[in-house]
Amino acid sequence: MEAFVDPLLSLLGRTERRHWGAFYVRGLLLEGGRKTAAGMAEHYGGDEQSLQQFVNQSPWDWMALRREQ
Repeated sequence: MEAFVDPLLSLLGRTERRHWGAFYVRGLLLEGGRKTAAGMAEHYGGDEQSLQQFVNQSPWDWMALRREQ
């Protein structure tokens, strides 16, 4: 998974975005209950507010990721 995800995460810029991007992708792929920021943070031991900010408020260019697919 890292070989696929790491080049994409580098497009997010800041270290915090890369960290929470990796956390979010793992949370979506691994087993667990609901795939919400709160559920992922509780289940996998992350900070809900930081993950929520990444998903909803972080100003990264999603088109750059689409071009890399």
